[in-house]
Amino acid sequence: PALHELGPSDSLSAPTAPSQDPAFRGSVAGELDFGEIEIPLSGSAASLRGGTSARGGRPVDSGPPHSGADAVVRQASGGVEYGEVNLEGESQEVPIDAAPRVPSAGRAAGAEEGTEFEAIPQEDQPVPSAARAGAVRVALEPPVARGVSRRRWGFAAIGLFVALVGAGGALSLFPELGPFGYHLVLDRLNRDAHQALLVATVDKSRGLLVGDGYAEAKRALSLFDRARATAPRSDAIMAYSAFLGYLVDLRFGGSPEAAARSKVLLDTLKDAENVKHLDLARAAGAASERSKQARGLVGSLLRTAPRDIDTLVLGGELELIEGRAKEALDIWKRAAELERGARTSFGLARAELASGDASNAEKRAEEALERNRDHVGARLLVAEIALRRKGMEAKTVEKLEAIIADSAGASVDERVVAQTLLGELHLARGRVNAADKAFAGALRVKPKSSRALTGLGNALYRTGRYTEALARFDAAVQADSGALAARVGAAKAELSLERVKDATTALAQLVARHPESLSVAFWYAKALEAAGERGKAEELYRKALSFEGLDSERVEAAVALSMLLNQSGREGDAAAVLKKAQEDMPTSSAVYRALGELALAQGRYEDAERHLRKALDLDQDDLESRFRLGVALRRAKDFDGAMRAFDAVQRVDAEFPGLALERGLMFEASGQTKRALSAYEGALAKAPDDADLMLRVGCGKVAAGRPGEAEELLRKVLTDRPTSAEVNHCLGRALLAEGSRLADALRLLERAAELDPHRSEYHLYVGWAANEAGNLAKAETALERAVELDQGLAGAYWQRGVLRNRQGAVKDAIVDLTRALRLNPSLYEAHAALADAYYDLGKEAQALAEWQRALAQDQSRALWHFRYGRLLADNRRRDEARAELARAIEIGNADASPPVWLWEAHRVLAQVLGLQPAAATHWEEFLRLAPGDSPYRDEARRVLAELGRSPIP
Repeated sequence: PALHELGPSDSLSAPTAPSQDPAFRGSVAGELDFGEIEIPLSGSAASLRGGTSARGGRPVDSGPPHSGADAVVRQASGGVEYGEVNLEGESQEVPIDAAPRVPSAGRAAGAEEGTEFEAIPQEDQPVPSAARAGAVRVALEPPVARGVSRRRWGFAAIGLFVALVGAGGALSLFPELGPFGYHLVLDRLNRDAHQALLVATVDKSRGLLVGDGYAEAKRALSLFDRARATAPRSDAIMAYSAFLGYLVDLRFGGSPEAAARSKVLLDTLKDAENVKHLDLARAAGAASERSKQARGLVGSLLRTAPRDIDTLVLGGELELIEGRAKEALDIWKRAAELERGARTSFGLARAELASGDASNAEKRAEEALERNRDHVGARLLVAEIALRRKGMEAKTVEKLEAIIADSAGASVDERVVAQTLLGELHLARGRVNAADKAFAGALRVKPKSSRALTGLGNALYRTGRYTEALARFDAAVQADSGALAARVGAAKAELSLERVKDATTALAQLVARHPESLSVAFWYAKALEAAGERGKAEELYRKALSFEGLDSERVEAAVALSMLLNQSGREGDAAAVLKKAQEDMPTSSAVYRALGELALAQGRYEDAERHLRKALDLDQDDLESRFRLGVALRRAKDFDGAMRAFDAVQRVDAEFPGLALERGLMFEASGQTKRALSAYEGALAKAPDDADLMLRVGCGKVAAGRPGEAEELLRKVLTDRPTSAEVNHCLGRALLAEGSRLADALRLLERAAELDPHRSEYHLYVGWAANEAGNLAKAETALERAVELDQGLAGAYWQRGVLRNRQGAVKDAIVDLTRALRLNPSLYEAHAALADAYYDLGKEAQALAEWQRALAQDQSRALWHFRYGRLLADNRRRDEARAELARAIEIGNADASPPVWLWEAHRVLAQVLGLQPAAATHWEEFLRLAPGDSPYRDEARRVLAELGRSPIP
């Protein structure tokens, strides 16, 4: 409709060319397109152009500048951007008398010259060239006297002109009005067209979003970008555009540009009222920013518009993000009644999975794929569910790698999830190096992905690099403060770094917030156990076993509870816990791997091998079980079998945690010293300066019988961690193994027990060192504490048996030593101690049998060969005695410091040989090494004389 009827004196001209304003380009039918507005001035007009394009006074492009007769006259107070008129431009002054006399459009040629307004450029007058760059500046000289009335009327006309222009320009201070009410007029004229544009764009965008693809979501955003360009001041279009940007960010993540653009739009509308879709946009903004008000805002919308699909989708996404699975499922079901598409199917799938119903979740995901075969999210969800199933690994890896390779249609978060799922799959199968690479790939796409950081933290934790793991877990928590797995990871890393108090505090808070989380309950129980609160730990382990969770988590809890019960002397209860786990999860490889590890820790190598082979029968790709099998075979002295197992692991993951160290131990035990050293170096190759790895390798070298090399590494770690109980303990064990520095060893071992008084093993080694140093009172106190803390610790009974034998309580010693062997049949040192005890009781036959069992396990102990050989000699088993004594002397001579009993070994061997020439050498060595007051010196000289050898003084 026309603004008003135009009369003969009006000069509101129609545009001579289409508008150049991009805000109006491509407008819908029915819109007016104002290129310029002319204000009449005595038959001529000053052309007014420009205006603001949107709320806030943003200027729009008003087309190319006029030139020549179309030049714009500007007012002194502003420029053309705001529709103002300037009478003081930058051009030179033009005297009226010098101005060219060109007939104006307002009068006929030949009319009277010298009128009052002739100095004002008219439409058909030439304009000085300077006006092309700005406005014309006109200097009015004193007028020629023409009469008072004409002058007054001229001034009045000028005043009226200035007032009109000023009033119209002043409206530009109100962006919604624009200069001369330009925007107000235009918006009213196009109200119906803008409403039609909104409805059409919303319908089309919803049609795109039904498919739930990232590419379609981006197209929907583009639709609203174009709509806003067409109707830049439509509040409703701006509001829905803001909602849409937030929704895309909520659904796909990793869309900060969309969210930022929405925030700008919402800020523009902060004072607006009664705008369609504005409440929806504000609720979406609160949800995107994780505001506490989000749920209240969305809930209000759901009550007022319970069947609005946008509100339902927003509510479903919010409930999923905040972890309310039941509420999310209810909302997505309501949404599915209104919209049958991939979006609602996938929403239901995610809600079902969050509710713990993986079967229905998979069905819904497959339904989403039927409706959109390229749906990346549904493909990822199906892969995630397949991770939990036996035999699905190869197919799952293939699916994930396909998504990663063809990620054009995937959002940033979807690409990250694909890489992260692949990493989690590798980690679950023990392929730590492959997992590390997958997580690193995810972090290259999104450096602050909480889930990928958590996965990398778990991979580092598995390799024993606890400090680095803690850093990744902390970064994951910073990226997402609600990430439960990251918080649990940080707590378990703290626990491994001996920060028991910090770990316990953090886990106590998590238990309060997540009372039914298996992983939280399990690790809190571990922390309580480390803090010495075993009663509470047992209660929590049992509680954890009643929660839903992965098989691996349930098995960990069962094994931890079993070991705790065993330490308390409740062996029957411990066995019952493991039996129930086996019955509940009969086809889980994790159960048999855990049973194998437990048997391995208890020295039952045959049982360990049987359980681990069963785990591999159930899952041939379980790299962790294969590695543990190699360890069991190595300890059982089956070096060929161990080598095959370790080689199989290396083919899959050459950097598997602990592989290099275990190979070194195997080479060491089989006499391949050079290969052992190479393996030890490889254990530190990935992170040579990492204190955690140095500690692991140092402790490993202690176990391998290389205390000197271990000491060098461990002292470096001790410099950085002087209050670490584990570092002090391992270094003390290294010095204890060297044998000549018992005082230093005892000091370090006692320091470890002071720093962590709840570790029974630490008290065991204090007792052991005190036994060796002859401090029987200290040994007794430490060993009693070790047994009190862990009644299943075989080593504590062994050392207490040694102590009681020295105290003369031989029968009590035999009881302790027998129990030690029952708890750990591979504790061959107990056989040697038992042999001494039987000998002291006069039971030499039993003593000989125990020596034979001890040496069957370890042929490298020179002292054992000597004692066994001497007892064989006493029992007139000369041939056997000769072999054992010769072996004892051979090993003793190889030591850097000859053992103190070496002279006696030469004497006994010489007596066994009799008057043979070979005996002469041993008698000579006896005379050289034996004390001067030995009663056997005379016998040595006599035999040497009989053998024709010169006696040694």
